[in-house]
Amino acid sequence: MTLSVIGGSSIIGVTRRSCDVVVVGSGGGGAPTALELASAGLDVIILEAGPWVKPEEFSQRVLDSVRRVYVDKGGQQTANGLVAILQGSCVGGSTVVNAEVCFPIPDHVLSEWSRDYGVRGMDPATMAPVFDEVMTHINATTNTEHYMNAGKLVRAGFDALGLDAQPAKRSVKGCKGCNYCFFGCAYGCKQSMDQSYLPRAVAAGATLYDEARVETIDRDGGLVRGVTARTPYGSLKVEASAVVLACGAIATPLLLQDNGLGGPKVGHHLALHPVLGPFGFYDEEHDQSPNAMIPFYSKAYEQEGFLLEVFSTPLEFFAPFVPGFGAEHRALVRDMKRYGGVGAIVRDSPGPGRVYRNKKGRKVIDYDFTPDIVARVRRAIRRVTEIHFAAGARKVVLPTLDLQMLTPGDDLSIIDRLRIGAADTNYVSYHPQGTARMGEVTDSDARVNGTDNLYVMDTSLFPTPVGVNTQVPVMGVATHMARKLAARMR
Repeated sequence: MTLSVIGGSSIIGVTRRSCDVVVVGSGGGGAPTALELASAGLDVIILEAGPWVKPEEFSQRVLDSVRRVYVDKGGQQTANGLVAILQGSCVGGSTVVNAEVCFPIPDHVLSEWSRDYGVRGMDPATMAPVFDEVMTHINATTNTEHYMNAGKLVRAGFDALGLDAQPAKRSVKGCKGCNYCFFGCAYGCKQSMDQSYLPRAVAAGATLYDEARVETIDRDGGLVRGVTARTPYGSLKVEASAVVLACGAIATPLLLQDNGLGGPKVGHHLALHPVLGPFGFYDEEHDQSPNAMIPFYSKAYEQEGFLLEVFSTPLEFFAPFVPGFGAEHRALVRDMKRYGGVGAIVRDSPGPGRVYRNKKGRKVIDYDFTPDIVARVRRAIRRVTEIHFAAGARKVVLPTLDLQMLTPGDDLSIIDRLRIGAADTNYVSYHPQGTARMGEVTDSDARVNGTDNLYVMDTSLFPTPVGVNTQVPVMGVATHMARKLAARMR
């Protein structure tokens, strides 16, 4: 099934369209929403701010892809520089540049949403079959073939400590093991939205525009009339009976704020799932391909506030995160064929951040660690270090900006004294969440407070961070919400 996209660059001057529902964003929230609504017989238009990049257009040159399909050309970060926030800006959104890992929302998180935030109709029993459908749509299959050599080395550490570790489920078909998952799949194997949901949505009657950045939500009081998008050479005005925002947890709150919608809590409670990982260096040199970017994971420390995932990335992406300066940095980078990576995804709940515009109209992402998050980060660094040494690592490089290394037998209490702030440590995020929370900015049907027909269907909705990779969670939540919207509109 092929995807048909209307280029926003083909719009000269002002073009007007009308439909039942306009969906703003084509990623993990927008694509499932569009498929459900179009399949219900509604006339749907999807507006994507970024370009449509076909698989054969990805060059496997990291910087080329980052500049072309990442938000802010890969430069998006918190105001204090603490966390780099990597999001896709293209048809398919961040699903085009993720690591394909598939988890449903854990039952305890759904129960927390219901118990503490008044979310109705999303209990584990209701959502389980929805997540199963999502997994089928994106061909979520257990990774059994592409275990990188370094991954096998690290796996020995999990086994030695008696930690449960499982192969990851990945949204791929016929994976080639090229390991360029973060930079667009040049083979079309990754079942990102442009390869899975969007072709089905278009086949069901939806219309998709790229390079159409929505700036204005047109309304009359609480009744939303549609949206206006800026295109490279003009504008596209879409009149609709309902508007769904699915731009992600950074862009969606900004769009609401820009249009005076959603109330004073819009943009608050940003969670990022900061990712960190001490690097273990081993005696054995290993080939970096073919492999999966994330072959397996462990929830052994879920109660301590983090998920562990073994990873590998192309060297040109990984090198900037290697600590040290000058000759010491160069020496470590040259030794990368001996490294093993374990990333800790820290559940930063409650979300401590905020998204807003400053007086000059520029995006600001305020975010800093609370004492609880600092404690989780320290625990994660220590646990990963223990795993590396149990696996036989000859040294472990801590995730700090200045080079700090441990060797077997060293006192790990040094980790308890590490400085964890913005000027001290490298963190990265792929999972922003929580800036238009259900029960606060929207109701349990995802409708924005104070409006009749404006909805949010992306990770902004999440009352608390889910603690796992967010692609299946957001697809499931969007599917659930879109079905309720379709039933009302029918």
